Amino acid sequence: MKRGMVAIVLLVLLLFTALLISCGGGGGSSAPPLSPPAFNLTGFWTMTETITGSNCIPAPVGTLPWTANVTQASGSNTVYVTDTRSSGPAAAMTLSGTSLTYSGERYNEAPSDCDIMTASYVVTMATATSFSNGSGTLTCSWATPSPGSCSINTTISGHK
Repeated sequence: MKRGMVAIVLLVLLLFTALLISCGGGGGSSAPPLSPPAFNLTGFWTMTETITGSNCIPAPVGTLPWTANVTQASGSNTVYVTDTRSSGPAAAMTLSGTSLTYSGERYNEAPSDCDIMTASYVVTMATATSFSNGSGTLTCSWATPSPGSCSINTTISGHK
């Protein structure tokens, strides 16, 4: 009888272990689902970024005004922003509800010591034609004379 009980307990433990392994043990992460976009942002936009801090030497100061052509298909969460100073491809931003986000390459203003400039932006749209409470982090990376990088923190506002 003891042998039978031990066999049953071992079988239950083996099945439980197999179940945990097949389920991956849980804990996996996935991006939250996107909300429908609150606005269609298509149009010509004027933006103003104000530098709020930097670890770059020398530290940049002031504002970075820029303009962009924005396109968005009706009902789409993807917003394409083309900086009018750049001949590069449009940046694909994500609009979920009123939250507009982006992380990727950014137009590199000349003259600049940056080989690559990346940006991360988070903006809450007030209306389909304006926002005033955005924030951004720009990262400048270079290869010569020795590899390095620095960051610039900004606030950003814009209007059609």
